[in-house]
Amino acid sequence: MKMLDIAQLGRSPPFVRLDQRQLQATLDLSEVRRLRGGAVVFDEGQPVRRFHLLLSGSIRFVRLTADGSQIIVLHIPAGQMFGIGTALGQITHQVTAVAADDSVVLSWPNALWPTFSGTYLGFAAEAFRTFGGSVRARGGNSDIERCG
Repeated sequence: MKMLDIAQLGRSPPFVRLDQRQLQATLDLSEVRRLRGGAVVFDEGQPVRRFHLLLSGSIRFVRLTADGSQIIVLHIPAGQMFGIGTALGQITHQVTAVAADDSVVLSWPNALWPTFSGTYLGFAAEAFRTFGGSVRARGGNSDIERCG
């Protein structure tokens, strides 16, 4: 990845306290996905296997109703973590995550969450704070707060 990507990662709240070496190590462990608008990141009901950081674009969380209609639950802007279900005690995703437009997403296996949380000062707190702030800013309810 280019140095610009390291700078982008370093501006994201969970990673702001990392030095260049830590940022590079974190990037080396990530999977980079370049998504076209409409691409699915994960489906509702799928096992939670990875957590994600949106570097650019936006992600829309949707739920399917009993009649097959889609309800948009939340939009995630660039710079935020999403899909952190394992950290919330979830084993399956509560929503479907769809790229609302062309997006770049970094993702890591769930096994790295405890490592990042234990190694990187403020990682988990910042991830929860920014994700929770996004939900509250949109008038979150208990269903939305369990999304991920």
